[in-house]
Amino acid sequence: MGSDHHRATDLLLTPFFSWYILTVMNAKMKHGLQLARLYGINVRSAHSHGKGVWYWNLRNFPGAYFDANGVVVFQTEQEYRSCPNLTVYDNNTQVFYGGIRNLPGYTELTPPPTAL
Repeated sequence: MGSDHHRATDLLLTPFFSWYILTVMNAKMKHGLQLARLYGINVRSAHSHGKGVWYWNLRNFPGAYFDANGVVVFQTEQEYRSCPNLTVYDNNTQVFYGGIRNLPGYTELTPPPTAL
């Protein structure tokens, strides 16, 4: 393979691709802190992503990730960083195995976040 070719993981880690996934593909959802306020969830950091697979990192705790149907709350940074289905990069967190809905502590919300 020549130097003109990039591995898929190289593309995933570019700033533009991160922005595209977190902003353009997520345009129909409210921001995480807005959702936390609307649902009465007391967190210091929160992010949302419709598919539940790619988020900005949580910086303050407790923190929450929302997807199209629910939320998972991490009470501590230790709980967040030790979650086996997450890979925490410098700025973003990738969720494996079907998104946050498969993480321990995931709660479905009514109405779902995409309805707000």
